[in-house]
Amino acid sequence: MEIPAQERLQASLDAIAPHAETFICTGKGKRSSSNGFYNQFVKWCERTSIPKDLSPHGLKKTIAMRLAEAGCTPHQIGVITGHEPLKEVDRYTRAANKTHLADEGMQALSKKRSF
Repeated sequence: MEIPAQERLQASLDAIAPHAETFICTGKGKRSSSNGFYNQFVKWCERTSIPKDLSPHGLKKTIAMRLAEAGCTPHQIGVITGHEPLKEVDRYTRAANKTHLADEGMQALSKKRSF
C-alpha cells in the first residue's frame, strides 16, 4: 500500500531521513513489526499527556472519520486506510460527524431545488 504524505508530514520526514525507506525503527535500528510498533506507541503515550486508551488502530478509525467528514468517497477512504471490503469503511465512518454531514446534505438539496 502506498499513501501520499501531506506536505507538512513529508517535510518532517525529509528533514529526519530524506532517503530512508524506514523511519520508525526498533532500538537496534531495524524495521519495526506491527506488534513492535503497537507496543512502542503505547509507551510513547505513557510518556506524554496523550490519553492512555489510544492505539494505532484508533488512529486508523479517526482518519477514516476525518476523511469522511472531508467528503472523501468510501473508495478513497478504503485505499488510504487499507480497508477492504468497503463495508469495513462504512463501519468506521458511521460515527463521522453526523451534524456536519446533515448540514452538507441539506445545502446540496437546497442548491438543487428552491422551495
